[in-house]
Amino acid sequence: MLVWILLHVSVIVIGVRTFHLSRECHEMVSDIVFLIDSSFSLHKDDFKSQLVFVKAMIDSFPIGKDRIQVGVVSIGASHHENIGLGEYNNNHELKIAVGDIKHLAELSRTHLALRHVHTNMFRPEHGGRPGAKHQIILISDGRSDDENATLQEASEARRKNIEIFSVGVGHSVNTFELRAVASEPKHSHVFKVDNFEALQSIIKTLVTSACHNNHDHEIQETVHECLDKAADVVFVLDGSSSMWVPDFLVLEKFVSNVSQSFDIAPNLTRVGVIAYSDTPILVVNPNDIHTKADLHHHQKIPHISGNTNTAMALEAAWSKLLEEGKSNRPDAAQILILLTDGHSDDNDEALREAKYLHSKGVEVFVVALGGKTNSENLGHLANSGEYIFHVEKAKELPNIISQLTSRACHVMPSLGSSGMFAHCPQVTTDVVFIYDRNSVNGPHHDFILRTLNEVVSSSGLQSGDDLRFGVIRDAPRESESSSDIELTNQWTAAYFRNELDLDTKRAEIDLLLQKVRIRYFLPLTRVAQKKIVVLFVDSNLANNIGATLEAMRLKRSDVRIVVVTLGKHVDMKQIPKLASLPHSQYIIEIPFIHKHTIQHVTEKLIKILCD
Repeated sequence: MLVWILLHVSVIVIGVRTFHLSRECHEMVSDIVFLIDSSFSLHKDDFKSQLVFVKAMIDSFPIGKDRIQVGVVSIGASHHENIGLGEYNNNHELKIAVGDIKHLAELSRTHLALRHVHTNMFRPEHGGRPGAKHQIILISDGRSDDENATLQEASEARRKNIEIFSVGVGHSVNTFELRAVASEPKHSHVFKVDNFEALQSIIKTLVTSACHNNHDHEIQETVHECLDKAADVVFVLDGSSSMWVPDFLVLEKFVSNVSQSFDIAPNLTRVGVIAYSDTPILVVNPNDIHTKADLHHHQKIPHISGNTNTAMALEAAWSKLLEEGKSNRPDAAQILILLTDGHSDDNDEALREAKYLHSKGVEVFVVALGGKTNSENLGHLANSGEYIFHVEKAKELPNIISQLTSRACHVMPSLGSSGMFAHCPQVTTDVVFIYDRNSVNGPHHDFILRTLNEVVSSSGLQSGDDLRFGVIRDAPRESESSSDIELTNQWTAAYFRNELDLDTKRAEIDLLLQKVRIRYFLPLTRVAQKKIVVLFVDSNLANNIGATLEAMRLKRSDVRIVVVTLGKHVDMKQIPKLASLPHSQYIIEIPFIHKHTIQHVTEKLIKILCD
């Protein structure tokens, strides 16, 4: 069991209730390891608070050699094993030992702690019991230093039948990571509260969930990233003779669970299903599905046996479902999820069909089952290596649901291929990018430069006098510098790349907002019909009040402000005061940078420019 507890508020705990144990807890035999956050980002009072929470959880369990054993590991630059499993066999001594744990104030390398726990601590020589449930409780600020490594280690832990619970506290929670590490179903494995005081309200529910055998329940809720998502999703299932019937039945349930994660509605996510062997069969038509309840009636997918004609199935997915969807809903993302054992009787044709889908803006995900898959072929079928999921056994499929659905729901509509914003913008538009060069770190600066280059070189934008781009990154109190880029309609990727490579001096966001207002958006300057400021932030603002006032002045002048937050050190309570409404459109959160985030941000910005 993994529990993520993300703390940002210090409190004085006068008393913590101890809940009566349920019968399931009395009868449960479990080895539980707490992973506690000991990073430098955690205030010492919050560190003490999480220890109080751990002790309250311990009070809710029957501690003993034949009941529940508890271990504790601190997360820092490496792992630090504070208490081994079975080292203390009564609540009193165990709580004293927890209270003596010191705050390390180190990095947050969660993946190293997870690896230590699932590879070592549950082994018999370290106190683990083969017949006991194996559970981990992870207490963290929710933003590990290496998200990908953390998700990989969490997946490996789940593969070893270690149950994972996530509890997020505060407003800076990395929702993707919070959910991705947790076991299924999410509604009983993911908890989120606003502050530490509220943690007491979930202890009873959390303990009850830990003591119940609820690991295999179906998903019923929509994944956060998928809320309000406009997408056409088509599942293509290999029903050929090479797919073992019991595995196919598991795939059928997997499709049902993944589908339940989407926000299904005619104007949001539409789901279709195709099964194939020699020929494809349309099992679920998106036009017949308006709610999750409708989808439930179509859960039975036939295992039709025969040869494996993957190419024909991919062609049918486009011609029968996705092509119509792209025509009718150009603003919807197009996603195809291929579930296969990796064998194909028409491999070359399948690769050509996949390439055609890519050219049409369809994002192809591949879920490969078994040990006979061809990694090279899978790499050509999917748009990216991040879209490939491989499990050795069908029973491991639930472990990838979180990552698959979250990545699928981050897919944006392909603007260039669809032509949805051809000859855009239709009105005179001035766009100014703002960032403080000296406050952003190296990777974030590189991300900003690459995003700017992608935007100005987008095929969805037309050059001419109607569209001008500029960059502000020097405060007016400094001497004028060629580091800024004046508004110009002579924009090319090469021009921006050359100009953006210059060094800059120190600046502050409030002064940069003031500068863009005075220089470009006063009544005497060119009156563009659309005025947009794109502000990149990766740290707390030096002058919150000043930045808020300048943002207010800009918005009163009909300037739309888009705020792109980078990294995990941004005060998210301040950002809504800067951004325009609706915040769902004008605040773009990028807690972690990976291969597809530049495309994600670029397409969101272009949509704002072109709407």
